[in-house]
Amino acid sequence: MGWTVRQGLTTATGVVVAVLAALLLGLQDPWWSAISAWVVAAPDRHMMLAKAAQRVMGTLLGLATGLVLALLSNGQPALLLVALFCVGAVGSRARYVTATPYAWLLGAVTATMVLVQSAVAPADLLDFAANRSAEIIAGVICAALVAVVIMPAASAPPAAAAPVPTARE
Repeated sequence: MGWTVRQGLTTATGVVVAVLAALLLGLQDPWWSAISAWVVAAPDRHMMLAKAAQRVMGTLLGLATGLVLALLSNGQPALLLVALFCVGAVGSRARYVTATPYAWLLGAVTATMVLVQSAVAPADLLDFAANRSAEIIAGVICAALVAVVIMPAASAPPAAAAPVPTARE
């Protein structure tokens, strides 16, 4: 299925609304809202909303996992490296064997970002985590709202064609 003008308009409008919302909310990096709105774009509303839900779910679970692992590995670089490895390994594997691959991918990415931030600037960890999750969730919510308003629901798939007889029949 190819993209239509309406889908392009939906994506572009979602990105603009996401940036405006991030600016109105005073979020630190509004471009994270823009990226989040853009990456959840999909050819139909149902696909977009499913992707949006997985992005929010993955971000929140990754945030919680990252914060817990950051607290457990506080001041212990070897333990932090083990936590980074485990997050990457579990997230990479789970995205291939679960029904929610995008959520697992985003969970692993978010947890990794939180863990790296805990090593680089531990004093700013909670601020970083709160800002990043707010920016991502604001972008996804704005994109989803725009999609609900602009993009029509997916139409029914075309009926399957009658099978073509083979030479043996």
